[in-house]
Amino acid sequence: MKNLEEVKVLVIDDSQHVHTMLKFILRKESINAVYFSLNGFDGIKLAEEIQPDLIFLDNVMPKIGGLEVLTELRSKGYTTKIVMLSSVISENGVKKAKELGADYYIVKPFTPEKIKQVINKFFIKEELETQNN
Repeated sequence: MKNLEEVKVLVIDDSQHVHTMLKFILRKESINAVYFSLNGFDGIKLAEEIQPDLIFLDNVMPKIGGLEVLTELRSKGYTTKIVMLSSVISENGVKKAKELGADYYIVKPFTPEKIKQVINKFFIKEELETQNN
């Protein structure tokens, strides 16, 4: 498993504020390779280019929404961990995202602690399991 310093994260969200917040939180967790896209089309291209270990994906964006981006990435065979971000929460929306391949779903506004939980879930826990085997 990669050290957190080696983890690449892609944030696909049309909010510059979300970019700034996640960059700050992730850097505090020693994740420095953070890439950003303001829309789904560019996000798909950037994902193909950088091959991130984790994607934070906004559910509601202009032109192409997060579920469509998720579907496109999964149809291309990407197994990257994908965390959906949304200010709109519904049981059906969460269920649909998980059915399409989302690994986790976070409701906005999120806290730094919630982002840390995601990092621990996907990287620290896996690292500990690898060390114990």
